[in-house]
Amino acid sequence: MNKIILKLTKHLILFSILFSIGYSQDYSNLKRNIRVAIFSVDDKVNNRAYRNLKDIIKENLLTELVKSQSFTVVDRQQMESLLGEQGFQQTGIVSDQTAVQVGKILGIQLGIFGSITKFEIQEETGEDLSSLLLREFTNNKYKLEDQTTSIARLTVDLKIIDIESGEITMAEKISSSAKIKNSADRGFTTEVISKSASSASERIIEKIVEASENIPWSAAVTNVIDSKKIVINAGSVNGVEKGLIFNIEGKGEEIIDPSTGISLGFIPSNSGKVIVINSELGAGKASMCEVMDGKDFTVNVGDFVTIPMDKLWTLQYIQSKCPDIGTDEVCKGSPFAEFTIRGTEGDEQDDERWWWEDQHTIGLSNYDKGSNKSGALKIVVRNGYQVKIEFRFETKGDRDFYSDVFPKISLKNDGILEVGDDYFIVLLTGGDQIALDIDDEWSQIPSFMLKSQGKIIVKADSKSDSIDDEVYITLREVLSK
Repeated sequence: MNKIILKLTKHLILFSILFSIGYSQDYSNLKRNIRVAIFSVDDKVNNRAYRNLKDIIKENLLTELVKSQSFTVVDRQQMESLLGEQGFQQTGIVSDQTAVQVGKILGIQLGIFGSITKFEIQEETGEDLSSLLLREFTNNKYKLEDQTTSIARLTVDLKIIDIESGEITMAEKISSSAKIKNSADRGFTTEVISKSASSASERIIEKIVEASENIPWSAAVTNVIDSKKIVINAGSVNGVEKGLIFNIEGKGEEIIDPSTGISLGFIPSNSGKVIVINSELGAGKASMCEVMDGKDFTVNVGDFVTIPMDKLWTLQYIQSKCPDIGTDEVCKGSPFAEFTIRGTEGDEQDDERWWWEDQHTIGLSNYDKGSNKSGALKIVVRNGYQVKIEFRFETKGDRDFYSDVFPKISLKNDGILEVGDDYFIVLLTGGDQIALDIDDEWSQIPSFMLKSQGKIIVKADSKSDSIDDEVYITLREVLSK
């Protein structure tokens, strides 16, 4: 009993301190630093005239990734050393599976693969604009020497693997071209090779940045000072502020394939929480953290700190990652694959057709007056996530939703956790969705549809079955990735 009282006292003191000194738990300013590895850039064209092309691309990628300050590039020698230790071929990564295994051991988040599938030079000779103007001005008496332009065209097959899931998150052909006029050496010159490689590298970097948007923020433990203090490799320059609270995630038990003896990575374990007490170490590139709680655990170098799930994802934050493109609002890097909202946004209840009650709850209204359509919403959960959502209805309205539709939602249905007179709570997994249109005025969204645990529980398309009054949708919890 004394231990419980002591622990409660500790938490009360901690939170009172946090509130009294004004620490906010705002994680929106955090800048991610994704650990990436360029596993290979292969040249499948294999022309001796430009055999250094793959090396130029690789160096360009390394330089730009480091310059962006959003990525940490894992050293190639470290990977090759581990390949030898784990019994893999030392000539390079032999498969996607091998990359995932090595990547998990080294804490890599994105694996990059490139293959040069096309590189060609075409030459065009002719009169340029300056010569044409000169001829016109001199009545065809003078003209300049014809210009020769070398045009290089390059295609790289890009593949990006999410190391944690082992999935290929992106596979695209990256095409670029470059022009060199009056080159001293016709054909495959150093200048035209460098220019075309640089152009392709810029486009590859854009794709890597796009792929990284699906990876949640994390930072690694670099030093363990004692049982209460650690240092992480993110500081004020990464948006880390004094007072932020993070989860500690250790590698846990190593997974060994019994048939090969090869390490397959580690079982992640959530050990406890830390609070940032100084975010200015190393000129703002590192932070000192103090352990808040955790039972019987040890923090090790290489462990990670992550944003608590309830702080990371709010409904309002997710909506910011789902741009309105005029059709379905597809989301990037969030628990929702789609989060479509229809109607005019207001500042408060009944101000317009939808509004934010708080960062976790959105309100939708029916059509009252004027020309605005009523509020509507559609949510599709992204694969790999589970989300707990509450739906609460203000009144029974004038239509048949409460008599014909709502009674079909019960605890007998998979995923339904609670049902009350005016609300229900549901656990949705990847591919599940909820859609509702208060007054059935939006052609792309049904009056009400609920798909839970892969099964459609209820779907109503007629105006007579619409809700016809205010409804509130609250994101209660994001359970997993």
